Amino acid sequence: MNRCLDLLPPDLPVAITAAMLVGVSLVTLRIWQIHRFPGRPAFLISLCAMLWWLLASMMELSVQGQGCKMLWAQLAWPGIVLVPTAWTFFLLDYALGRHPGWRLLRPLALYAGPLAVTLMALSNGWHGAFYRAGTQLVGRDGRASVIYDHGPLFFVSAFYVYAFMLASIGIVVLAILRAPWSFRGFLTALLVITLVPVAGNLAYVLFGFTIFGFDPTPFSFAFVLVVFGWMLVNNRLMDINLIARDMLFYKSVDPVLIVDAEGRLEAVNPEARRVFGAAIPPLGQPLAGLPELEPLLARLRGGGMLLDEAPIRRGGRSFDPRAGVLHRPVRNGRSALGWVISLIDITAQEQEAAALRLAAENARAAALAKSQFLSVVSHELRTPLTSIKGALDLLNNAVTGELPEATRRIVQIAASNSKRLTTLIEDLLDLQQIEQGTLAVTRQRIDMGHLVQDAVVEAADLARSLGVTLTLAEPAAPMMVEGDPRRLMQVMGNVLSNACKFSGSGARVEVSVLREQGRVRVLVKDSGPGIPEGAQDTVFGQFSQLDSSGTRRVGGSGLGLHIARWILDQHGGRIGYDSVLGEGTTFFIELPLAPQSARATQAVSA
Repeated sequence: MNRCLDLLPPDLPVAITAAMLVGVSLVTLRIWQIHRFPGRPAFLISLCAMLWWLLASMMELSVQGQGCKMLWAQLAWPGIVLVPTAWTFFLLDYALGRHPGWRLLRPLALYAGPLAVTLMALSNGWHGAFYRAGTQLVGRDGRASVIYDHGPLFFVSAFYVYAFMLASIGIVVLAILRAPWSFRGFLTALLVITLVPVAGNLAYVLFGFTIFGFDPTPFSFAFVLVVFGWMLVNNRLMDINLIARDMLFYKSVDPVLIVDAEGRLEAVNPEARRVFGAAIPPLGQPLAGLPELEPLLARLRGGGMLLDEAPIRRGGRSFDPRAGVLHRPVRNGRSALGWVISLIDITAQEQEAAALRLAAENARAAALAKSQFLSVVSHELRTPLTSIKGALDLLNNAVTGELPEATRRIVQIAASNSKRLTTLIEDLLDLQQIEQGTLAVTRQRIDMGHLVQDAVVEAADLARSLGVTLTLAEPAAPMMVEGDPRRLMQVMGNVLSNACKFSGSGARVEVSVLREQGRVRVLVKDSGPGIPEGAQDTVFGQFSQLDSSGTRRVGGSGLGLHIARWILDQHGGRIGYDSVLGEGTTFFIELPLAPQSARATQAVSA
């Protein structure tokens, strides 16, 4: 074995092989360091296999004796098999994409195949079926070369290798047929260099063609890999990062222009050409003829930036101009190489904004029309309704004389409904004032216990008419708050009215006033059907009721609790409820105690 490491002085064939070995090594290092592209692992495997193949070929050229030359020829077979195999998988990954169905076949082809062929070659001394006895050392082209007498295992191995070489050709042809025209030139070049080692090997096998008395296949494969490595380094079609950048530039729906530090046009994408048309100057010329861009470029060249620029309008479209600086590798006083000016299409956004403005104006006009309508209708109804209510009160109080019982009941019904209508009109007017911000709330010190008591007295007639028992647990001491007695009375009236209406005949409504942590808490507990969870927006909404059907049992405008919540918000208080379906609801009203009352409460507690 040591004898097979003794090398002859290098001659021209060895020097050429060594140069190719160095070239492939440099390409391998370059690809390993900087490039990312589909099929990169398989391509690196083919480069490493090519390095081994060239090394074994150089050793075969450099050693003496038939046995040593055959040994290095046998040791070359891992590279011989692996180079076309890995090349095929590279082409498959790059041109057609990595298919999950090849997951199991890939390691078998890349590792098991080369290993099996190598074992057959190295065991030739036992079976003689790879290189037969006719193999001999002869002189050719001024140097000793081995003429191999190929056995059946050699042809099996060659068939295996050719299967991958033919597959690589088929992959590239299929890729050419499927690829866009912009890629076909590159893929055609890829097909040509894929055919080079096939042609070299066929010339050797069929016609005995050699280079320096040696099989030309490794040299042709090495040439292919070096050429293709150069294409990888220099061709944008192989680098996935460059492909993505080109796509962003050429396929962008926004115009993009690249200018140098002197303001000359360096590149322009197709969308910019569509937008500006013939006004675009030739490459290398200043941006003359584009008045929309000239002041922006002047500001950039002066060291400024593009911030909140007015939209550029061209061809019925609107664009928001933006610029990114291209820096020199070494920063200095003039570090800008140029700028990328992109015009972001905001036509759709402007149209949407205009539509929203129009919708807002229409909504404001509709709200104003509604408010004016409610105001007019409410005021027009209030005057005759006041006269009707006054007349009914006179009749009901026998001012004009006693009325028959049947007539008196009719008058009472009319008076009750006129009062209900008056409440509805007052609610509508209050809602209008709330929306306009004109509803006034005064402040004075009042005893909330007395106010609740007055409210219960006022609601007693309604409760009695509905068959509801209304009770009040009066507080033991005054509970002073600062507020508007009329508006707070309105709140209590709405809550008590709802409690009586929803409780039904024979039920009880219990009212209590409590003092809790510097606040007054009024509780109104009814025996109604209860309120389902998540109904707060409906309970306190405008013109909304839990039962909004036309056959609902309890009437009303659906404004009372909405107005009540607004009034309490103005007082720094709140309204809410706790409810259990089928058992009833307890509404609570909370207001802060007046400051002096709160201090008195703390003193009593102490």
